[in-house]
Amino acid sequence: MFERSLSSLIKGLRANAAPLSGATRQQQRNEARYVSQQLDEIRVEMRSEDRAVKAEAVLKLCYLQMLGHTSSAPNSFNMLEVMSSQKLHEKQIGYLGASMSFTPETDVRVLVTNLMQKDLHSDNPIEVSIALNGLSHLASAELVPHLLTDVLHILQDSPLPALRKRALLSLHALIAHDETSSTLATSLPALQEALHDADSGVVGAAVNVITELSHARPEAFLEYAPDLCSLLETHTNNWTLIKLLKLLGTLAAESSSDELAGLLASRLESFIRTTKAMSLLYEALVCAIEAGLVDGEDRPGASSTSASSPDAFRTLCLSKLTSMQSGTDANLRVMAHSALRKLENRSMGPSRKKLPTNVEGMLIEFGETDKELLEIAGEPARGADRSTSAAIGTSSAAAKQPSNIPVASLLDDDDPEQVESFAVRAPRGLQCQTETDWN
Repeated sequence: MFERSLSSLIKGLRANAAPLSGATRQQQRNEARYVSQQLDEIRVEMRSEDRAVKAEAVLKLCYLQMLGHTSSAPNSFNMLEVMSSQKLHEKQIGYLGASMSFTPETDVRVLVTNLMQKDLHSDNPIEVSIALNGLSHLASAELVPHLLTDVLHILQDSPLPALRKRALLSLHALIAHDETSSTLATSLPALQEALHDADSGVVGAAVNVITELSHARPEAFLEYAPDLCSLLETHTNNWTLIKLLKLLGTLAAESSSDELAGLLASRLESFIRTTKAMSLLYEALVCAIEAGLVDGEDRPGASSTSASSPDAFRTLCLSKLTSMQSGTDANLRVMAHSALRKLENRSMGPSRKKLPTNVEGMLIEFGETDKELLEIAGEPARGADRSTSAAIGTSSAAAKQPSNIPVASLLDDDDPEQVESFAVRAPRGLQCQTETDWN
C-alpha cells in the first residue's frame, strides 16, 4: 500500500542517526540524506488517491516534525482531506497533523472551520471528542465567533462528562485567543454552572480553566469566590484542591471585600487544622499569606465568620510554618522558608504590611542552620555579608556536591503527594535529586 510504515521509518532513522557527540561529517550527511529521502516519499504519498496512504504519510510527517525535521512543501489541503475521513483513526491523524502544521496564514482555515462545525454536531461522541481536542490546538481569533456557541452547547447540554471536560479546555483556548472581553463575558455563566457539575472531573477542569484565566483578569471571577470556598469542603481531589487554593489566594489578594476575607479565613482554619497532606497544608498557608490573613495587622472582617480571632489564626499559621521549618525533611524546610519569604515581601512591597513577630528571627535562624540548602536554591543566607555571597557564587564545585545534606530527606518516597508538590515548587537545584546525582 505504501513504501514505508511509521515503524519502518523509525527503524531507518535509528539505523542512520548520527551519534549525539563525536559524529563524523559522513554520519551527519547520511542522516540528512535519509531524512530528505523520507520527506520526498511523504510528499508523493500525500498526493495518493488512497486515503489510508495519505493518513500514514501525515503520521510519518508528524513524527519527523516532532524530531525537528520540517517539510517546506504545502500539504494543508491533503491534511484537510484526512481530517474529513469517515474512519475515526484517520480523522484523528488528520487533526494531529493540522495541529502541528497549520498556522494563522494557512490558506484552508475557512474549510477547517466548516469541518469542525460539522464534527461538533456529530452524533458520534468520539468524533465530537476528536474535534474538541483539535480545536484546543487550532483555536484562533477567527474561529471564536463561529465555534463558541457550539462549544458552549456541548458544555451545558452534553450528557457525557468526558465531552464536557474537553469542551471546557476548548473554551479556554477560544477565550485566550479572543482579542475582546466579549467571549469571557458570554462564557461566565457556563463556567459557574460547571463548578456545580455532578462529575468531579468536570469541576476540576472548570477550576483549572478559571485559575488560568484569573491570571489576566482576576476581577472577573470575584463573584464566584463563595462557590469556590464551598468546594474546599465538598471536593476531595488533592490536585483540584491545590488549584482551588492558588485561585482563592489570587482572588483574595485582588479583592478588598472584608466578607471574602472572613469566609476564606474560616475555611482555611478548618483546612489547616485537619489536612494531613503536606502539599495541601503548604498551599493553604501560602493562600492565607497572599490573602493578607497572616500579616502583622488585622484585616477588617477577617474574624467575622472565623471560629477564632485573627491573632489565633495568625499564630496557627506561623506554628505550622515553624513545625515545617524545624523538621528533618529538607524539602519541607525549603518550602517553609519560601512561604516566609512571601510573607516578608508583603512587608517590603507597596502596601508595606506589618511583619508578624518572630518571622524575622525565623528567617535568620533558617539562614544559619540551612546554609547548604540555600546555596542549592541559589539564595544567600539571611544576614550573609558580601564576601560570603561571593564565595557562594564562586564555589560551584562545592555546590555540586553537598555531601552533608541527607539524601533520603530530599525525596521522601513514603509521601508521594509531598514529593509531587515539591517537584512543582522546589527551587531548581533541589528537584529530582537521587543518590546517584550526588555521586
